[in-house]
Amino acid sequence: MNRYIESFLEEFENPQNSKVPDKNYIENYKNKLPATLLRFWEKYGFCSFLDGIFSIVDPEEYRGILEEWFSKTSIAQDSNNYHVIARSGYGDLFIWNEIAGRSYEINSMNGWIIENDSDNKMDLEKQLGLFFASKSPCSLDIENDETDEEIFEAAVEKLGPLTEDEIFGFVPLLVAGGDMVLDNLQKVNIHIHLDLILQFNEPKVITTEDLKRMAFN
Repeated sequence: MNRYIESFLEEFENPQNSKVPDKNYIENYKNKLPATLLRFWEKYGFCSFLDGIFSIVDPEEYRGILEEWFSKTSIAQDSNNYHVIARSGYGDLFIWNEIAGRSYEINSMNGWIIENDSDNKMDLEKQLGLFFASKSPCSLDIENDETDEEIFEAAVEKLGPLTEDEIFGFVPLLVAGGDMVLDNLQKVNIHIHLDLILQFNEPKVITTEDLKRMAFN
């Protein structure tokens, strides 16, 4: 395990709800995903951290969501080259491309597909390490619009920790005019919730530069 993942594990503590795939399953992803990630699966399995704020997931379980979101955009048609490798407790999906590495993130609450800046010359193993290094509980959390305080810990206290297919979702949906406040959070099934978001809003593909402009505006 590389130093980036070791540092990640120190911050995120012990994996929870671990399911280790069999060797044949892992072998199917050889040369598709970085070897370091496959070793992670082998040791820790598909698992969650800190009551579900971040999870390493089985790509096959998210293939339907990925195809559905991508099908409504101009993103490259062959979605088989893309794999969801992780998600947040609010339904953000982190997507890996077999050739380019870190490629897209689905920010489901806002109905965005974010195209990451990628350095095509960077080794894919290093890209994976930087992916883990960029994660922290704070970076994965969101703030209550009324109090400007991070919301996840309060949501766990109120609703309980997340299970494998659950996320915290806003009801009413943000894309339907809902407010980002704790009282509007519910535990929801991630597959049903992300499908519901698509019924209200076609996803918008944006870049990290677009995000910076939004932040400063």
